[in-house]
Amino acid sequence: MKSFTTSAVMITYAALCDLSLLMYYLAQRFYKKMMEHKSWLWKKKSIEKTMITADKAGRGNEDELQGILAYEAELERNLNISNEKLSTALAEINAKDDMAKKQTNIAREAILGWEKAEAEVLALKQELEKTTHQMVASEERLHGVDAALKECMQQLRFVREEQEKRIHDAVMKTSREYEKTRVIIEEKLSDSNKKLSRLSSENTQLNKALLTKEKTIDDLNAARCQLDSDLCAVMSKLESTQRDNASLSYEVRVLEKELEIRNEERDFNRRAADVAHKQHLESVKRLRSWKQKHKDCVFL
Repeated sequence: MKSFTTSAVMITYAALCDLSLLMYYLAQRFYKKMMEHKSWLWKKKSIEKTMITADKAGRGNEDELQGILAYEAELERNLNISNEKLSTALAEINAKDDMAKKQTNIAREAILGWEKAEAEVLALKQELEKTTHQMVASEERLHGVDAALKECMQQLRFVREEQEKRIHDAVMKTSREYEKTRVIIEEKLSDSNKKLSRLSSENTQLNKALLTKEKTIDDLNAARCQLDSDLCAVMSKLESTQRDNASLSYEVRVLEKELEIRNEERDFNRRAADVAHKQHLESVKRLRSWKQKHKDCVFL
């Protein structure tokens, strides 16, 4: 990888050197052409001045003028050819410059990749060394663990023997205690059976009493149902009576209202009769007074 990168760098450097030389050569040629063009322009101006002088002097020699014009046309053709060559050379220079840039980028990427690979290799070497040290330390610890394991196995064997002995003693002791406990439990069980028999007889008596009470409750429920039905009938009659009372009350109120209206009509008629009687008396009184006045007038 390193040799490939070095070769790529050398090739790129050589290409850049060739490109620099080519650009220098083309620049020299371009400068030379520019100088020739300037000298041609100067000559052209000199020729034009000469032509003007010749015209003023009587137009000089026509053959010399034709040669100058031919020389001018030749210079223009050479200038056009030089410009075309210069354009072609510039295009080639640009193409080579692009190629050189691409090769430079490739070389730069190759160098970066080589540096990255070297860093990865170095990291892997460091990790390998670290892993090797860890393996050595693990092997050393493993030897120590084997020794400790052997010692632990011996201690475990001793502890297991002691534990088995203790378990045997505990089992024997538990067996003796179990026998004692079994005798006590059997005695308690016998007493419990006796109590159970007594409780069973009491339970039978209680069941009989409960049945009697349940029968009494059923009778009471039946009586309550009968009372409920009677109460419903009474309530129905009461509601019917209340409706009748309400109807009668309404009729009484209607009659009272009619009586009030008739009383008011009677009072009104009585007052109207009184007023009519008073008016009649006043009319009679006025009539008598008028008759008396009429008699007095006749008498006079």
